Amino acid sequence: MRTQKIEQMKKRLYSKIAELMSLTGHNPSHVTEAESYADPYDQAAQETSRHSNFYSWNREREMMTQLKLAIRRIDAGTYGVCATCGERIPEKRLLASPTVILCMTCQTKKEKNSEWH
Repeated sequence: MRTQKIEQMKKRLYSKIAELMSLTGHNPSHVTEAESYADPYDQAAQETSRHSNFYSWNREREMMTQLKLAIRRIDAGTYGVCATCGERIPEKRLLASPTVILCMTCQTKKEKNSEWH
């Protein structure tokens, strides 16, 4: 990937981080402690909502971590290099999923191996 495109990707990654931070903040403040309800159905609905909110926050936090790691790889000069085999990851793959660390061959092998474990 050319230097200019890498810089554009870095801006895109920072933009996505800013977007996620504006949506979720730094902590799960929207994930509140369970309240006590007399009606067990209300309590179950509130618990379900609380778990759903926490799951969403955790998923977004993990995405921010992956975005920051991609920026570190750009800074280190290893962005777009497969972490397993060292081959270049095609630009189309990086544009589709900017946080990938494996080429398609290694990703496929990893997925096949995980099916058996």
